[in-house]
Amino acid sequence: MLTYYYNLEEDNNRAFAIKKTAESSFIPFKKYLENVLYSAEKREKISAKWRKINFYNSYQLRLIGKIFEFENKKGLYKIEIKNQDVDFEESLIYFVAGEKYKIKVTPENIQNGFVRLKTNGVIENASLDGEEVILTALNQEKPEGIILKQTTEKIIVYIESGKQPNSDYKSIRNITPYIDFDKMVYECGSDFVGVLQIKDNLIYEIEEKNITDEIVKNGNLKFSLTKKEEEKGEERFRIQLIEKDDEIIADGFSFDSPLKYFFDDDISIKDAKDTKIEYIKKGGNETDFTLILLSKDGKPCFPKSDEIFVETNTYQVRKQLESVSTLKLMPLKEHRNLIRLFEDREKTKWKQPKKNEIDKWIVLTDDTRDGCKEQRTFVNQALNTPDFAILEGPPGSGKTTVILELICQLVQKGKRILLCGSTHITIDNVLERLDKQNLLTKYKILPIRIGESDRLSEDVKKFQLNNFVNENNDIEENLLLEISNLVCGTTIGILQHPKFKGRKSFFRNNSKTGEKYEFKCTEPIIPEFDYLIIDESSKTTFQEFLVPALYAKKWILVGDIKQLSPFTDRNEIVSNIENLNVGKILLMEHYKKLFFICKN
Repeated sequence: MLTYYYNLEEDNNRAFAIKKTAESSFIPFKKYLENVLYSAEKREKISAKWRKINFYNSYQLRLIGKIFEFENKKGLYKIEIKNQDVDFEESLIYFVAGEKYKIKVTPENIQNGFVRLKTNGVIENASLDGEEVILTALNQEKPEGIILKQTTEKIIVYIESGKQPNSDYKSIRNITPYIDFDKMVYECGSDFVGVLQIKDNLIYEIEEKNITDEIVKNGNLKFSLTKKEEEKGEERFRIQLIEKDDEIIADGFSFDSPLKYFFDDDISIKDAKDTKIEYIKKGGNETDFTLILLSKDGKPCFPKSDEIFVETNTYQVRKQLESVSTLKLMPLKEHRNLIRLFEDREKTKWKQPKKNEIDKWIVLTDDTRDGCKEQRTFVNQALNTPDFAILEGPPGSGKTTVILELICQLVQKGKRILLCGSTHITIDNVLERLDKQNLLTKYKILPIRIGESDRLSEDVKKFQLNNFVNENNDIEENLLLEISNLVCGTTIGILQHPKFKGRKSFFRNNSKTGEKYEFKCTEPIIPEFDYLIIDESSKTTFQEFLVPALYAKKWILVGDIKQLSPFTDRNEIVSNIENLNVGKILLMEHYKKLFFICKN
């Protein structure tokens, strides 16, 4: 193990010191994950009843047009101050039409370059702690279409034509929050009478005599009504899960249905009466708890008994524990900067970035647009960084546009990129925009999407690994993964990457040392990607980040520091509370250190 550290530094004493830092730094992460894994392995089975779905007289509502989300720039100002060494306990003072206003600002406002004020007028003058402040209102392009919802931070707009807006936007895939299901009417004015079967897909059971129009309205939204053809093949076997009364979770931690575990990646679903019978999940819909089960031979089937159960998935935790152990025991030179995060900030020396300028912009072409200068500055920083680059910004501030530019620039330089995010929507949004703006073809970007096809946007399913291989029979999976220069997946879904799954390592119970999960592996992780881009990184824990991070040489973190913090499963919290007798002081010191790493 020490040999790997000697390769990090020429000075053996320094290499040994780095090893000691790594060992102590990763103790809290390792203990945390070991507790989670041990608890998960002991956890009882999660089971559910099920019923067949009747598609007789089934009709589907399809939205005519699309729904988009924009940032509400009303009251949003660009803030500039020459001397940033000010007292933030003091209020920002500004004048509008001779009237004085005060508001508290934070260092993050100055760093991000934006502040939201309770006005939309022209600022006559402004100051903070006696220092002059320049406040410039951002232009609010009036979105086309009908506004469905507006808050101080965002605007939800329905565009019946489906035409994509010119400004930064986010496509809304889940439209059900904007539907009042009690107020459906036909466009002709008669009542819409139907029984909702599958909410997420807007499938209703309607008697033909009650259909009076082909268009259905819900407030300002319009839907086309089409009869679902008699289901054939696998869809005939779709079932809906029913929660068992004794398994409803309703405590101080969570109100989630236990049925959600049936839709996790890489799980095992078994028959409750004959546990030797194992099913393969396909076509899952987590919103309505519907899915199709396949037998071991790949044929669709109904469960043998009236109850099925899912065994707790420990694959994700095992990969996280594997990554922590690998970085601790077998770090390569490319991983040096990951360990450097845990060293004394006052003594650690980071390499200075290069100062190469971009000759030609690809996406950020309009330098007159608000924020373009800042976006370009970050792209330059990301391309020149020897290690990390961090982009912070609120929703609608153009972070996705920056990612598009960055991907195009990196591919032009022959770099390979691993793109991850906390949600499928985040990843799919980037791929959709690359595709629709013709950037994939123009700049020879070959994307591969990792993850289950049924959880992806329709527009990106063609990039999903299995779908791509099936459509291109002349290319093998391994070769495709080698030549692709953009591999995408959620921080959980990316674990299904064949390279991640195929790594030969294991944990064993060492009775001599008392270590329950002693890591065994003969090979380090060799980074095959030049850059890892993590979108919505504020929702990602360090151990989730570390799994894909070991496969990259440089790391770009993108997110909004005001977003919700990473979700931690209730069972993970409980399992660690039960094991708080392990090094309380040491744990506290390292969590403090991690807090300052994340903050800076």
